[in-house]
Amino acid sequence: MENRTGNNMQNIIETSQKQAYQAVNTVLLQRNWLIGYRIAEEELQGENRAEYGAGVIQKLAK
Repeated sequence: MENRTGNNMQNIIETSQKQAYQAVNTVLLQRNWLIGYRIAEEELQGENRAEYGAGVIQKLAK
């Protein structure tokens, strides 16, 4: 009986961890997309191509 309970507990823990990882990955994906969208909106200002060069990365790093 204890072995069965132990296996069940392990399954519950592993399943919960996988669901947590998936939830975190989804949130990080949304965060990164929104950051990219915001950069594009503010820096491109409707243009197809930005003329700001590599300075954006340095600006964001600050």
